[in-house]
Amino acid sequence: LTWEWRSAGILAREGNPERPDAVRQSLVRIVELARTGKYGEHASGFRAYELWAERLEDDSRFEGIDRDALGGLCHINGYMNCTHAVARRFAGPFLRSVAGSFPEEVTAHLGAAAARYEELAGVLGRKRENLPQPCYLFPWDFKDVKDWSGEMRYAQAAVLRECLALEREAVAEIEAALALIK
Repeated sequence: LTWEWRSAGILAREGNPERPDAVRQSLVRIVELARTGKYGEHASGFRAYELWAERLEDDSRFEGIDRDALGGLCHINGYMNCTHAVARRFAGPFLRSVAGSFPEEVTAHLGAAAARYEELAGVLGRKRENLPQPCYLFPWDFKDVKDWSGEMRYAQAAVLRECLALEREAVAEIEAALALIK
């Protein structure tokens, strides 16, 4: 039983485009990453949210699993939730910081997208009754990793679905902004 994960970075090309064009390229990349369901063998964007939630709710993936394998899945899930939370935490301020590069009607859409990302970051950081802390749980958060229960995983999947709805709204606002950028 494995749970594939990867991290990616974007490297600068030679020469820097003018700020409005660089921002436009960044916005295009956000939409592309959200709407592309797969890169090679790996789920991406909206599809990754759906698959992640589905796998957390699939009890057969966790039945009979040994502590080391379960600890690995819990660690990867916690790591992905943390990086997800950090990325979304900075998406709002980024969009607000670049909005001034464009006319008011574009700025309004970027501000709305920023608000959705800020709301999403709040969802990820909120404590819940059925989770001992926010959504990102690691093996060391438990006396025994076997305490990472189905109920907790279902709660985490529900959080991911709530985030997916907000992410879709944010991306739609970015697409609306891009439609207005010449």
